[in-house]
Amino acid sequence: MALVLLMLVGGLLIGLLMGALGGGGAILAVPLLVYGAGMAPASATLASLVIVSLGSITGIATHARTVRWRQGITFGALGIAGASVGRMLSVGVDGSALLLAFSALLVVVASLMVTKALRATPARPSHPAHTTHLAPGRLTRLIGAASGVGFLTGFFGVGGGFAIVPALTLILGLGMGAAVATSLLVILINSLITLALSASHLAALDWALLLPLLLTTVAGVLAGGWVGKRVSRRALQLSFAGFLYLISIYIAVSTLTQLAASR
Repeated sequence: MALVLLMLVGGLLIGLLMGALGGGGAILAVPLLVYGAGMAPASATLASLVIVSLGSITGIATHARTVRWRQGITFGALGIAGASVGRMLSVGVDGSALLLAFSALLVVVASLMVTKALRATPARPSHPAHTTHLAPGRLTRLIGAASGVGFLTGFFGVGGGFAIVPALTLILGLGMGAAVATSLLVILINSLITLALSASHLAALDWALLLPLLLTTVAGVLAGGWVGKRVSRRALQLSFAGFLYLISIYIAVSTLTQLAASR
């Protein structure tokens, strides 16, 4: 019963993050599944993609008018190669090494969020939000960002919303509301590609355990859209960044302790 309650609450938090910030759900889902549900790291990264895929579909359906379809599909398509490479490389990685790498990723993500939140509000991008006729330098940044996000999705099972939203605003010139909604489309594309590459492993997931988490993720995304419009984005980012630092420390300490005990 306690585990079901944990999955219900965890799904709600994951959905809230996705609905309010356009990402961040999988970063919470992986440690929740590993330490809360006792899943192996490889299974947790795969299950997290199922969760964020459903959350993304919910968010896209809710904010369909705000999604910039052409830009989102282009960004997602450019990340396919990165997602494929990331998934292939993750297959042979030891579970403890994967968790330590994930812990380091959390520190990087949290630090980027703090830096962005504390920085003065930038001026509204002046260039139009089109993916055609991009200057060579901007096109290179777009390809690099999309490939990097795809790799993170494939390797760690995270959607990469923390990188997608800034890329969409700074490179393609989308407003924040459109970037958050379009980020969910990119996350969905990358997640589905990675899930397709791992389709043979999906049947082995504990679907009875995932069901309550999936249901509350949907509810959380719907609530997150409402929260994101009424709570300061800066406050949300700083709070989430602090939470990520704590999770990263817990993962690193727990993994290193287990490694030391096994020797």
